[in-house]
Amino acid sequence: MALENYQTELTLGHLYEVKGKVAFSGSEQLSPSIYINSGTLDVYSSNSATQPTAKTEMALNLGDTGISGLNRFQVIPKYIYIEQNAGTSTEIIVSGISVTDRGAI
Repeated sequence: MALENYQTELTLGHLYEVKGKVAFSGSEQLSPSIYINSGTLDVYSSNSATQPTAKTEMALNLGDTGISGLNRFQVIPKYIYIEQNAGTSTEIIVSGISVTDRGAI
């Protein structure tokens, strides 16, 4: 799948620092979202001032467990970590936010 400039493909088991929203076209903002093509995922989040070194340092909120398909971010955290919950996800794409891969944790 060819990605648009406002989309980023994520890797399971990696920590991502969220840098904020990205413009869709001109000054138009795209609603921040995550797309999972199959299976379900758990999305851990943190707003810590320091970079988490383990998922145990992050929160797993009730609405962020077993997610699938297209989901909108209600709140944009400073860090996210994505883990497979069930099945197999081969495409995990965030849209509308800029992220930096901080590697596996």
